[in-house]
Amino acid sequence: MQRPPRPRGEPLLTVPLLLRISLAGSFTALTALAAMAWLDGDADHVRWLAYTALVIGQLVRAYANRSVSQSVLRLRPNGFLALACLVAVLVQVGIPFVPPLAEAFHASTLDAVEWGIVAAIALTPAVAAELIRRRRLVWVA
Repeated sequence: MQRPPRPRGEPLLTVPLLLRISLAGSFTALTALAAMAWLDGDADHVRWLAYTALVIGQLVRAYANRSVSQSVLRLRPNGFLALACLVAVLVQVGIPFVPPLAEAFHASTLDAVEWGIVAAIALTPAVAAELIRRRRLVWVA
């Protein structure tokens, strides 16, 4: 409400914004694929790690993209969204511990190093977006 509405003929998602979204999403997808190729181990386990990185990356992206021009650290917290993201993370973490779900998803528990890989893949676009937004530029995570 502090800025004027966009012009009636201007699309909600402009071509530059769609390109930024594609770039950030491609980074996450390509690094998850690279992790699958680079990591040794059971194919199902490596696929689960990559899938987890994609899921967590989308949750981080949902919270980090509440504004494309302001730092998420300067925005008022969105408790409902934060809670929803936390619940989704807990579900993702819990799936390997529920035998029917673990079997259905071919899920296995991740160790601390693997969670570090997941965090790096998921957080990198959001951190990059924060650094770019600090320069008062429009960017997406």
